[in-house]
Amino acid sequence: MSLFHEFSETHWSQVFSAGRADTPCSRQALEALCQRYWGPLYFYARRRGRTREEAEDLTQEFFQQLIEKHWLETADPERGRFRNFLLRAMENFINKEWAKSRRQKRGGGCRMIALDADTMEARLALDEAAATGTPEHAFEVKWAETVLALARERIVQEYGTHAMGVELLMKYLAGERGAPAFAAGAESAGVTEAALKSAVHRLRGRFGQLVREEVARTVADPAEVEDEMRQLLSVLGG
Repeated sequence: MSLFHEFSETHWSQVFSAGRADTPCSRQALEALCQRYWGPLYFYARRRGRTREEAEDLTQEFFQQLIEKHWLETADPERGRFRNFLLRAMENFINKEWAKSRRQKRGGGCRMIALDADTMEARLALDEAAATGTPEHAFEVKWAETVLALARERIVQEYGTHAMGVELLMKYLAGERGAPAFAAGAESAGVTEAALKSAVHRLRGRFGQLVREEVARTVADPAEVEDEMRQLLSVLGG
């Protein structure tokens, strides 16, 4: 299955389903999109000078408006990256729509999703690049982190029953600090050092593949994946 085939049946189908408020799966599709993008948009709002409470309300209301005003119907796969569409929509919402929406609803509407603002605030405090860069850069930083987090979740699921133990293998994923020496790790797992190194090599290869698959979900053309991978590495590298 090609990247484009997989992408066209997942990410953009979610976008279009979420844009149709009269379909049974629209809420489920919207929730999936919210969980993927609320962090980057929250980062963006905070770097635009909004307080924590304002950023929470703004992000909630933005996703509500995506459905109520059918903004997702204007998202066009032929025009490229969905996150760019979303960022432009959020910028327009902040500049033109939010104050009017809050006046109309007198304090805001329903809470669509559970935002883990505590985690976002802690991440902002630790991430100097996101905290001191432009709002757009903060959005990109959180987007890159979200891509990696989604890939990590998938690989933990895949390796959950691995004989060497997923917790041990994950310590070696990207050479994380605190990973034991291979000799010590192999002894704890009851395998040879060569076997552990081989398993880690496969793990890293699979993780890279999953990252590419997650990146492919954010573009309309698989030819853009390489550019997006370079962008992701650039953002993470500061």
